[in-house]
Amino acid sequence: INLLAMAPVKLPFAILNAFSTALHGGNPAAIILTPPEENAALTDDQCLSIARNLNQPMQMFITPRGDDPGTFGVRWYTQVRENKLCGHATLAATGMLFGQEQNSALFVPGADKATTISFNGVVNSLSGTKVEDGKVQIALAAAKIDELNREDPRAVKLRAAVAAACGADVVVSYLGVGTGPYAAYCLVELDVEDLGAVNVNYTALVRRISRLSSDNC
Repeated sequence: INLLAMAPVKLPFAILNAFSTALHGGNPAAIILTPPEENAALTDDQCLSIARNLNQPMQMFITPRGDDPGTFGVRWYTQVRENKLCGHATLAATGMLFGQEQNSALFVPGADKATTISFNGVVNSLSGTKVEDGKVQIALAAAKIDELNREDPRAVKLRAAVAAACGADVVVSYLGVGTGPYAAYCLVELDVEDLGAVNVNYTALVRRISRLSSDNC
């Protein structure tokens, strides 16, 4: 990545698919390694510009802490805003850091030998751990969910979003809203036998959900 609006700097990055071993599968994320000095100089607008250019579902900026090779500062960005949390990008970053060799531009000394990596975001902190068979797992704080009253304006908008994306015949059985650091998230449970078989209009879903941001959903 070349940033022309500031002193020339190159940031190594990788585009990885979580939950898959196939290039065309899983959930992709761009992982950008930002040394501390470059990270300190990056503005929100520049991070968003990078995110729009990489154009993945999530962009995760990771910054090693010099005094602890197993600890990283992190920020997550979509193409439109900074997110407080992203699980699949953190999972991808964990696997990447554990698997880099010394000649790689994404190699962080000490991270390859660690068994657990800590990712400290602006609000949330997560950890990634090596498990058996070369796999990795992540851990994050449990969220407390409060059920939304059916007549709550957020519930009304969420049901409308589901209807627009999945069809009016899909029944919503539960709506909840997160609290604390998860206040920007909502939980929607559908009354269907096979969730994978639901035909989702993602464009309609994103359009509707984006209108809920002011309601913390």
